[in-house]
Amino acid sequence: MAALDYTNLTAMKAFVAAQVTGSNADEAEALLLASAADDCATVPVTTYRPYWVIANLLQARLTTAESLGSASGSSITYHDPVRAYRTVMGRQAAFDRGLCNIPAGFEASLPGGVRSARLTRAYG
Repeated sequence: MAALDYTNLTAMKAFVAAQVTGSNADEAEALLLASAADDCATVPVTTYRPYWVIANLLQARLTTAESLGSASGSSITYHDPVRAYRTVMGRQAAFDRGLCNIPAGFEASLPGGVRSARLTRAYG
């Protein structure tokens, strides 16, 4: 099995698509481009951050569909969507230790961890 090439946009789009069924290719590409960092070399090479993209795509989908059912009676249930998100984002945080120039706002943050905040709605 070949190693993943984090510097190849086409390979990273395919990887994200394989991990997040039904993801939008344009959305995934935009997120890969926006969240890209570099490898800290003298002549930096763009390095894509697929786990950040996967975590955010999953978070967007899992929070709206913890349990899905169909007319045929089949169903799926995500038992712990936060745990899935934390696992994938934790992997990205580990890879990020070797990267430079991660764009502001695209840091790998874990729910309940550093750089996370609880969303509170206020109705006036």
